[in-house]
Amino acid sequence: MEPLLVRLEIRDVAFSNKLEKIIQADSGLRIMRPDDTRRADLLIYELGHDSEHDFQLIESLLAVNMAGEVFLTAMSSDPDPKLLMRAIQIGAKEFLMQPCQAEQVIQALEKFKKGRQGSTPQREFHKFGTIISLLGAKGGVGTTTIAVNLAVALAQKKPQPSVVLIDMNFMFGEIPVFLEIKSKYHMGEIAKHIARLDPTFLMDILSKHASGVYVLPSETFLDGAEKTTPKTVELVLGLMRRMFDFVIVDTGNAVTENFLKVCELSDLIMLIAVQSLPCLSNASKLLSSLNTLGSINAERIKVIINRDEKKSQISRHDAQVALKREMFFAIPNDYTTTLNAINNGQPISTIAANTEIAKCFKALAERFIEKPRASYAQKEEEAQKNSGYTWKKLFQRT
Repeated sequence: MEPLLVRLEIRDVAFSNKLEKIIQADSGLRIMRPDDTRRADLLIYELGHDSEHDFQLIESLLAVNMAGEVFLTAMSSDPDPKLLMRAIQIGAKEFLMQPCQAEQVIQALEKFKKGRQGSTPQREFHKFGTIISLLGAKGGVGTTTIAVNLAVALAQKKPQPSVVLIDMNFMFGEIPVFLEIKSKYHMGEIAKHIARLDPTFLMDILSKHASGVYVLPSETFLDGAEKTTPKTVELVLGLMRRMFDFVIVDTGNAVTENFLKVCELSDLIMLIAVQSLPCLSNASKLLSSLNTLGSINAERIKVIINRDEKKSQISRHDAQVALKREMFFAIPNDYTTTLNAINNGQPISTIAANTEIAKCFKALAERFIEKPRASYAQKEEEAQKNSGYTWKKLFQRT
């Protein structure tokens, strides 16, 4: 049997070294490298001064199945009983006392291994999530509204899939406003510390909304953050799709190198348009440009009509003729409900669950839930086939 994988997240260097020696002496265990993004069979985590933050981080890692079991430790040799109770609540199997007692550690590890006898370690991720990117044919068509409410609708499905929402609308990303989230970190933090990117670091960066959706806000180039590159995007999305069932990306309406890298990696690209001539003209140009890229299969591009008006001068049929393709979905126009949700920093389903537009987002989410998911091997093969910076072709023509 292959050794069980152990991830160490220990702040105290001396304690970390002692644990490493004990684990390395056990042929049934293997310490994971910092850049190893696989699921850990065991996570040994040292609590810091902000223990509640650490507990929330561990709960998030367990929620997305990035750790099988958890051992906790703290600098104090006599930890607060409330700390021990909280450790039990999150499902920690052991609480290792400091200073390090080798006997206690060995006994805990033997108990862990015994509990795993007969089971097959998860050497690869069971998840290979679906990446859905959303692009506005022009500004103001409601791309962020759809991204936010689609993510929430997916997270509310049973059994609850894991969902992460990424804001790639640099400078003017509004997802934190739409969900009333005050995030400490954003994409720029990952770009600045890309060498540290692993499941623990990523979950520490993300913010969690009450709906269960995890959020990664966009960076702003004016705050001195490291600029996100296509390589950063590739690494982040590659890790996220192995941690989450659905990765929803709000790309805004700017066709940049980062956007094209997102499209290259996406399973589905949702082009958002409204029933106006300028918007449909832009949508047609975008479809033509994206179709010329060898890395983007035209079948992955779907068109969503937002603010659908049955009595519009340009009908849904007219839009389909203009774009030479059928509409994937249409979202009704409900300006009052949508604006009320935005102004209150809440998803539409929270403030107006029984409205037609709220039910529409549930139906849209169902389209993705019901669609048969490709196997991990199939998606890996597709990703390898589409790898490479073929998006450069578009910029070379401009």
